Amino acid sequence: MLHALLDAAGSNVIEPVAEMPDPSPADAFGDLMAGARSFELAPGVLLADHLWDHAGDYRRGALAERLRATAEQRGKHLPGFLAVYATSIRTPLAYGPHRMPLRVAEDIAVPAGIGGPYLVLVSCRLLPNHRAEAVCGFAQPILSGRGFVPVFSDLERDIFEGLIGLQVALDAHGLDCTITRVLPPASSMAEHDIHVAIGRGDVVVRELRLAVRADCAASDDAADSHGSVYVIKSDNWVSGDFLRWLEQAILGKKMADFPLG
Repeated sequence: MLHALLDAAGSNVIEPVAEMPDPSPADAFGDLMAGARSFELAPGVLLADHLWDHAGDYRRGALAERLRATAEQRGKHLPGFLAVYATSIRTPLAYGPHRMPLRVAEDIAVPAGIGGPYLVLVSCRLLPNHRAEAVCGFAQPILSGRGFVPVFSDLERDIFEGLIGLQVALDAHGLDCTITRVLPPASSMAEHDIHVAIGRGDVVVRELRLAVRADCAASDDAADSHGSVYVIKSDNWVSGDFLRWLEQAILGKKMADFPLG
């Protein structure tokens, strides 16, 4: 559900510098809430009406009040959801900067092998005493608090930071660079994990597809990096082979093909 929400919000897309020069946490949460309007919890009940982007309304009772109102209007109990930013997880607690940790009744699932920060989606229910309870959650590692791009390894997070540097460099030459993290299950082919589109305006002059295989041995998939597709592993990231391939993939195309002016 969280992946579908991130996809609908466009959170998995890093827009060109010219379009989003200084993204903020408020922008990231605003996109998330806008994406929630694409889903219904029940006929006529939007997910956006049962989703809160901070724990304050949960603690103050606003979430419980909304769940009670929906139950009275619809004759059924529907869950509520919290989307919260967390820097670390020690289940059942989610810790964020400058605020009390959020506790859930059961568990917060956290992917292994990668650290925070996280975007945590927490399911809440209405108790018989008319109070709301945070039941359980899922913590998706993300790029940063300013961009909720989901990442699936520490290597992938490093790669995104490098690609953002590429965006800035291309922007200085009047080129737009859009980076998209294709989310499961759409990412059915290895080479479709990360999509990089370079162009200007509506004209795309170069498309690159990257796969990240953080757990591959150095000799694995050696033949898979060719043309506009590259399989990134720890060894070719550390050695700089990927960056050299990236430079060739971009500059190898005749500069006359780039709409510079």
